[in-house]
Amino acid sequence: MPYHGLIRQFSPAFGILHRILDASLVFGCMHVAGALYGAPVTGQYHLVSVWAIVLYLLMAEARGIYGSWRTSHVRDESLRIVLVWVVVVLCLVFFGFVTKTTVEYSRVMMSQWAILVPLALIAERTILRSVLHLFREQGFNSRTFAIVGKNELAERILKAVEDEKWMGMHLVGIYDDRSAERLKDRRASGKPVKGTLQDLLRDCRAGMADYVYISLPMKADKRIIDLVNQLANT
Repeated sequence: MPYHGLIRQFSPAFGILHRILDASLVFGCMHVAGALYGAPVTGQYHLVSVWAIVLYLLMAEARGIYGSWRTSHVRDESLRIVLVWVVVVLCLVFFGFVTKTTVEYSRVMMSQWAILVPLALIAERTILRSVLHLFREQGFNSRTFAIVGKNELAERILKAVEDEKWMGMHLVGIYDDRSAERLKDRRASGKPVKGTLQDLLRDCRAGMADYVYISLPMKADKRIIDLVNQLANT
């Protein structure tokens, strides 16, 4: 996979550009709504757009909308976008009632804008995901992952990744401290155990795994906490 990290090195810039693109869509949809309604977009509408952008970016950040797309489906993200935008609109309406400025705005135009924005944001993400999917098919922007614990949950994780090839995820290995006798030589989706948890920590320090999925049972909470703390230092 020769182009494994080609896009990852520009991830911070992509994150900033993505937020700018979202802000531009919120602002641009106001002008589209004005054109549909046949009314000029004056300064007061621009001010609403700016407040909406600030509120949306803050709430979207809190809801994880700008997190990695590899571990979330477009349907889940679309739902979060709609929920965040509904809260933004409610905040703007509340502010308008408090300041008694709602009469200064066209209800039809504002309603059109409120509907256009989430549609535009969802369409934008659908297109961007499709473009990234094409890149990943060519070997660009791929990621590696490791699984802790060889069990049924590990098999479900592997199946989910295999079913969602758009994620661009590639398995490094499955790690388990148990002996072959205890494991009874079972294989999760035909994948053998690569090593112990110490081997996992070594491989993570070497940068071999971008993500680590822990499939240990909840009763092993102490082991899980210890492992997470150790992984935090890799």
